[in-house]
Amino acid sequence: MNHRIAYIQTSLLCAALSLTATTLAAVQPGEVVIVASRDTQHVDSVSRHVKYGDLDLSKPANVSEFQKRVTQAAKQVCKELDDHYPTLPKRAEKCTKETLDSAMPEVNAIIAAGAKPH
Repeated sequence: MNHRIAYIQTSLLCAALSLTATTLAAVQPGEVVIVASRDTQHVDSVSRHVKYGDLDLSKPANVSEFQKRVTQAAKQVCKELDDHYPTLPKRAEKCTKETLDSAMPEVNAIIAAGAKPH
């Protein structure tokens, strides 16, 4: 029985990772995807596309705006996960930190490149 449960959990995790990969593949130029996940009996994730194509990231004010958009998206996806599991302890603050920690390498690379899609 334990092998069957492990198999089901592994299958669900693979399905979630596949869904995440599909979501990431759909990213348009000038967007970054912010993904938060919660491991309950299966892995559940929520994502948001954050647009930055309208920002000239060579300007500090626009960099701040991009970072604000990313932070807001992280807060939104984490709140949505909390709302999806009302009987579980709230963890939006920890989730937001983890989500931002995960997203920042890509966000910082975009900023460093001064990326603006054509």
